[in-house]
Amino acid sequence: MTTHDFDYPTTSFDFTSTVDTAGTSNVTYLLSDDSECIELLRGFTAGDMEETFGPGLSDHYMPGKGYEESEWMFKNDAGEVVGIGYRWGQSRIRGRGLTKETAQRFIKLVRQKINIARSSQSESEVPLRAV
Repeated sequence: MTTHDFDYPTTSFDFTSTVDTAGTSNVTYLLSDDSECIELLRGFTAGDMEETFGPGLSDHYMPGKGYEESEWMFKNDAGEVVGIGYRWGQSRIRGRGLTKETAQRFIKLVRQKINIARSSQSESEVPLRAV
């Protein structure tokens, strides 16, 4: 069996949606000097997120303000709330009190989860769902 060493620090994320979104905002600026994470983030579609994590939160639907997609919010082991939302069709990272490192780590972990879900789907045609 081959093992892979990922350059991810040890913070873990609970990939169960949370409704604890009070005080969250767009924090995509935390990725401004990391072109890899920006590229990964821009590649997340609402379809990818739903197939990987199940239905997102849709209580903020306001088409006139650009909010037409669900958002997916999670909490890490440190109690930080972080997620992926969309405005005007563009993916962005949302959060509260995040560090740049936490934002980068989260984006890489979401990409990893999406890749695993795609791999599982192509092998079994059964989507991976968060529990």
